[in-house]
Amino acid sequence: MISPMPPPAAEAAPPSSSADTGPIRLTLDGAATIACCQDLHTRLLSALRGGRDVEVDCAALEEADLCLPQALLAARRTAHADGRRLRLARPADGVLLDLLRRAGLNGRGGGDDDEAAFWKGE
Repeated sequence: MISPMPPPAAEAAPPSSSADTGPIRLTLDGAATIACCQDLHTRLLSALRGGRDVEVDCAALEEADLCLPQALLAARRTAHADGRRLRLARPADGVLLDLLRRAGLNGRGGGDDDEAAFWKGE
């Protein structure tokens, strides 16, 4: 699970109101690599603190390494433990799909069916 760490004030999720019932959408763009994993961790935690399900959009990523699937799977477990759901906005494609294939995490070859469904946006 993602360990608790206070996010910077500018990263804090806005307070939820009764009108906020849909998932919090977190868009990742640019790079999601070990060099910026602290920022990724902070953004995921901030979204999870919003008290709602979280939907992560990875379509605009230009570069990613193994810190991304590790952070997403840890955030997913954290959300599940809190009775919420973290999912991908759409099935993995582009940079993310290429990374998953190279890492053997795309759900083919005897992996966890639940994890494979996650990468498919299910």
